[in-house]
Amino acid sequence: MPFTIDIVEGSHTDIVGTGVIRIADLIELNDRLYGPLAREEVRLQYVDLTDVDHAEMSADDLKTTADQDTSAVATLGAIKIAVVAPANLTYGLSRMWQVFTDEALDAQ
Repeated sequence: MPFTIDIVEGSHTDIVGTGVIRIADLIELNDRLYGPLAREEVRLQYVDLTDVDHAEMSADDLKTTADQDTSAVATLGAIKIAVVAPANLTYGLSRMWQVFTDEALDAQ
């Protein structure tokens, strides 16, 4: 999986993406974050996509992961996610994801 997850006890979760990311990677990431062992620290996430070389996914794929994040809000409460995406591709994808999640994540 091209993501590393570092849960900082009592604080937040750092997520770093590298290489090529695909929709299956994002779904697996969210399954790990929001699954049965979800912790309080996933409610504040810092996502760094600086080292992502390429992303293979469609707008519908991003909607799928956005729906996972939106569903997690219902279970975990407010979730805040900050994304660092300096490349044009990852910036564009992160903005598209933001459009899909704005209402749910901003409402909290």
